[in-house]
This record gives sequence, C-alpha cells and structure tokens, in this order.
Amino acid sequence: MNQKNKLELFISQTKNIFLFVGLLSLVVNVLMLTPTLYMLQLYDRVVTGKSAETLLSLTAIVVFIYIFLFFIDFLRHKITIRIGNRFDELLNEDIFKSLFKWSMLEPSKANTQPLKDLFQIRQFLSGNVLLSIFDLPWTIVYILVLFLFHPIFGWFAVMSIVILSAIAFVNEKMTKESQEKSNALHSTQLEQSNLYLQNSEVVNSMGILSNVHTTHKQVRDEWLDSQTATNDLSTLFTSLTKYLRTFLQSIILGIGAYLVIQEELSPGMMIAGSILLGRVLAPIDILVGQWKQVIISREAINRIMKLLKDTISKDDDKTQLPEIIGNIDLKNVNMMIPNTKNMILNNINLSFKTGEITCLIGESGSGKTTLIRSILGLWGVGSGKISIDGADIEQYDMESLGKAIGYLPQDVELFDGTVSQNIACMGEVDDKLVISATQFCDTHEMILNLPNGYDTKIGKKGTILSGGQRQRIAIARTLYNIPKIVILDEPNSNLDDKGDLALVKTLQRLKSSNTTVIIVTHKMNIVKYVDNVVLLKNGQVASSLTTQEFFEQISKAKIGR
Repeated sequence: MNQKNKLELFISQTKNIFLFVGLLSLVVNVLMLTPTLYMLQLYDRVVTGKSAETLLSLTAIVVFIYIFLFFIDFLRHKITIRIGNRFDELLNEDIFKSLFKWSMLEPSKANTQPLKDLFQIRQFLSGNVLLSIFDLPWTIVYILVLFLFHPIFGWFAVMSIVILSAIAFVNEKMTKESQEKSNALHSTQLEQSNLYLQNSEVVNSMGILSNVHTTHKQVRDEWLDSQTATNDLSTLFTSLTKYLRTFLQSIILGIGAYLVIQEELSPGMMIAGSILLGRVLAPIDILVGQWKQVIISREAINRIMKLLKDTISKDDDKTQLPEIIGNIDLKNVNMMIPNTKNMILNNINLSFKTGEITCLIGESGSGKTTLIRSILGLWGVGSGKISIDGADIEQYDMESLGKAIGYLPQDVELFDGTVSQNIACMGEVDDKLVISATQFCDTHEMILNLPNGYDTKIGKKGTILSGGQRQRIAIARTLYNIPKIVILDEPNSNLDDKGDLALVKTLQRLKSSNTTVIIVTHKMNIVKYVDNVVLLKNGQVASSLTTQEFFEQISKAKIGR
C-alpha cells in the first residue's frame, strides 16, 4: 500500500470521527452561549425584578450546562488524541523503513527528522489548534446573535474578524520563510553534532575538541539568530492579536454603553455583547498565537510525503519467488553513486556459483563495496542486470532477499542488547539457531567466556567488547538464518590468529554446505582458501581467475622481476 493509499485509508477511517467531532463542536459552541444568556437574565430580569428564586433556578441550570460542557469538551480532546495516534500507527512503519532506504540513497543527508515530523503531526491532530479550526465555523452563530442584539454589534464583530484574519495572513507570509531557514539550520546543527559524537574518540584523542566546538558554535550562532528572528516575529503577532482582542472587547463595551444611553440596547445586552465578541475572536486568537505550529505541521507533512514518495518500497505487490539457491549473475552492470553522476562500476560481468568462494580484491575505491551493495539490492543498478537464480534482483522483495543473504559489513555495528539478541538480529531469539550459528563459526567458546555468556549485555555498539569479539559475533549473526548467500566485507580486519583460524574453518563449512560466498579483503592470507579471485580496478574487472591461476600469475610476475 503506497503513502497515498495510506492517507486515503486514514481519511476513510477517521472521516466519520471528524464529523462526530464537528457535531460535538456544534454542541459546545451553542452551549457556550450560556454565559451570554445568563448575563442577559441577570441584568434584565433578576436585578430589575429582585427575584432570588429566579437567580437560584438560573444558576442551577448554568451549573448543569457547564458540567455537561466539561464532559463534551473532554470527549472532543480524547477523540482527537486517538486520531493523532491512528495517524502515527498507519505511517510509522513506512516512515521507519523509509529512513533506512534513505540512508542508502543519501547517506550524508539521512537523519531522524521524519520521525520528529510524525510526532509533530500527531501533536497537531491531538492539540487545541485543530479544535480551534473546528470551532471557527460556529463563530457565525455568535455573529448572528450580535446582529440580533444590534446591527452595529454585528458589523463590529465582522470588522474585528477581518482585522485579525489580516494579521494571521501577514503572520503566515512573514514567518514562513524565516521558519524554513531556521529549521534547515537546526537540522544541519544536529547532523553536525551527531557526526562529531560518532567520532568522539578521534576528537578527544587528538585534542581538537575546541576546534570542533568553534565550528559547531558558528552553525549554532547562525541558527540562534534565525530562530530569534522567527520567535520575535511570532511573539509580535501573538502579542498584537492578544491585546487587540482585549482592546476590541473594551471598544464594544463603549459602543454598547452609547447604545444603552440612546435606549437602543439593554445593559444586559451591552455586557453580553462583549462576552460574545470574545467567543467570536477566541478561535482566531488561538490560531494566530499558534500559527507557527500550523506552519511546522504543514512542512512536516510535506517532508514525510516526499520521503515516502522517494523511498517507499513496492515489495508488498511482488510475487513471492521460490526459495533462493544462490547463483548470482551480473551482466553489463554499470553503477553510479546514488544522486551523483560519478560512475563507480563500469561494465561488470561476473558469476558467483553455489558452493564456491569468490574473493574480491583491489585498491581502496576500486568498487568492491559498491559491487556487493548492488548484489544486496541496497543500491539500484544504473544499467545492466543483476540476477539471482535467473530472476532479476528487482523481482525479489527486500525482506525475503535479506533472509536469504548473510551480510557482514566492513564497519561492524552491534546493537544495545544481549549477545543472543544481536546474533538473532534483534528479533525473537531462537536459542537453537543462535548456538548453531556460533558453533558453525567457532565463536561458541569465546561467548561462554564473557561475563554472562550469551546473556551478556554488550552496550551501545558493543562497547564492552574488543574489535575482534565484535567481528566474530557479527559473523555469527551473518549465519543466523542459515543463508544461501554469504557476503563478508573485510571479515578478518580485526581478527587475531585464533579468529583467523575460526574464519577459515567457517569458509570451509560454508563451501561444504553449498553456500555461495563472496569475500572482500585486503589480507592475502585468506585468498588461498577461496576458489576464485576477482581483481577490481577503477570500477572494472581487471581479472577474474581461479585461485590456482591467480597464484600462478603472481609467481610469474615475481620471476619476471
């Protein structure tokens, strides 16, 4: 289901609920005539007639109405809160998944802002601003009553609405651009701070914290200036609206007093007119005061819709293909880095067969990591075709493909949880599969020596573990789902001799189990245990040889010297 359908589903599910909230708003706004009518009766009947019984009866009725109003208004708020929650429920999963696709397409720009946007929209749907929008149409009722009191009262109310609406319009025009600039600077500041924190070890060890703070402060100062200007504008219009509303209510009292003197109005109507004007202007007052929230919410929904449009997967519509065997073919594959014109793979033709181990070698920047990312389906192919078992990789849904492929990235990332949870990919832990994976890669004993064995909590990013321990646990995670294809990017970069030996045994077992294995490495000691060696150079296949042919070529090169 695409994002448009999700929004249509949200609208269809909540349409009747919104209509009910509108009905409740009608009841609330009609009953909010109570203080006006009460005031009229007090001044024009009770005071003049000096009737205590009438006063008690009227007051009892007013108390009952206000209790009823309290429950109706409370019900309105409860409903809108649940409308906001429903919106979150419908889009949260899509947005969360889209973040990870975004991080593949634009790593430098990806951040958690869409989740904050979703929270902002939920708050808008659950807050007073939305209810003020529901209250706004019913101000017509109050204006009609004011016209019944006296035409001058009615036209004064219309004029007041026009003035406050003009202020709201100017507020929108003047604050929109300023708010957008402030939000962009704030996002830049957060991204920059997160980047510094991720490299805190380098920052602290090299004594460059002051330099980093200076750079951070420059962005922060620019954001503060922009935010201050935005808040100044917002405060200006909020204060202007607030005090103008009070001023207008005072003026209508003066007009009422004049009409009383001219015997065109009763004293009760004079006081009631001021109260009614307050009810007329209240929703507008709230909207102008909270207009920044309206702008932010509108920008948030636009950003979310753009993210979903650019990244949302259509995997739900794909036919489930047979279980993957593991034969991979690349034909005339050309690849550019996403959202750039930089060609990084050029006319790649390769085959990876089940039961074979292929090693990708080459200098940094030769295209090794990009090639495996393409095979993983993380980056789309510019031209050419990547197929698994004869089917174009685009025909597989990412979840099925991911379960069939075990992947060890170059930069090992573990999650905040136990060893077992990490090996089980943070899903429901199957103890048998966890133990099977660790025994397969000779990591079982190493884990048993940890403080709490498999139940050891490793902290964020596995901070209590050494680099080698993290890498070996990540290799076990790669094997958890018994994959048909295993891709290892620099699997021995942090391993000691014992870890290297365990890796060799793992490769031999994978070969025996008829698994397709692709390894990226700079360490040549592992090459003698593979079947094929592919040399990449400047994004092209420089050579594709069996291991025997590769070493023969090296020997000839040495003899030639």
